[in-house]
Amino acid sequence: PLFGQLTNGGLTGVVLDPSGAGVNGARVLVVDVARGVSRSSLTEADGSWRLIQLPVSSYRVTVSKEGFATQTAEPVAVEVDSVRRLEFRLPLGNVTQSLE
Repeated sequence: PLFGQLTNGGLTGVVLDPSGAGVNGARVLVVDVARGVSRSSLTEADGSWRLIQLPVSSYRVTVSKEGFATQTAEPVAVEVDSVRRLEFRLPLGNVTQSLE
């Protein structure tokens, strides 16, 4: 790419419990499906999280927190110079769910 061209985007979102309250300290794992490269973040007190400067690609996003069911969303497209917002509502328990 030429100098100054943006080739990255980002993901942001919120992780909520069944009552709609933010889940603090949930792990958000973002895996670039094509390259196998991953990055992760922990949610803030209000359940929010943000991963920027992600290469344009298709990603698998997995959210996990002890005491809650793990959820995965894929494929999640990251596009040039844009930030996509995702919302996860984690049910209680140790079940794994996939959102497509």
